[in-house]
Amino acid sequence: MLGDRRDTRAAIAAPPEQIERGVDYPATPVDAALLCLALDPRDGSEFKPAAIGSAEPLSCMTMQENTVTSTIVIDAPPARVWAVLTDFANYPDWHPSLEVLAGQAERGSALHMRIAAGTPAERVAEGEVLEVEPDRLLVWEGGMKGLLWGRHTFELTADGTATHLVNTESFTGAMAADVLTASRALLEAEFAAANEALKALVES
Repeated sequence: MLGDRRDTRAAIAAPPEQIERGVDYPATPVDAALLCLALDPRDGSEFKPAAIGSAEPLSCMTMQENTVTSTIVIDAPPARVWAVLTDFANYPDWHPSLEVLAGQAERGSALHMRIAAGTPAERVAEGEVLEVEPDRLLVWEGGMKGLLWGRHTFELTADGTATHLVNTESFTGAMAADVLTASRALLEAEFAAANEALKALVES
């Protein structure tokens, strides 16, 4: 372990690619947060700043990751649910809080989204589609790197003639914990409302 906090301060100031992974930098909670913020939020899992006074290192992902999940059963086969989820252009017709302004349901497609549409928290974000497995899995990510970055997953599973849908978003970044503490109930309500709107459209 590096024993001098000057090493930690040097790492905070260094470009991300020069921050050595696998090193237990001694860190106060503030130092640890700054080190995590210095890294790409998707690259924190192998970096563990050691908290001063603690015998265990703190993982950036452990400190920063927060997840919101909502599930629902839709009385329709996965193919019908999938057709609606991947028709981004029509999200404004049914989704209560998300508009996909540009992008396709194709792996690697760039997304331009309006999040929390129609609320005081409305904002525009850029993202990218990461995974597309027809009738089973759709994953994208986006937001503000280092501050509030979300990975959104729709997972579909056949349940007889119906579909069990898991709608999840994992948030990372320096603002993630505070945002989830202040807004978890609102986010959970938004996710549940989106699920219900999807169900109503698919079953109609």
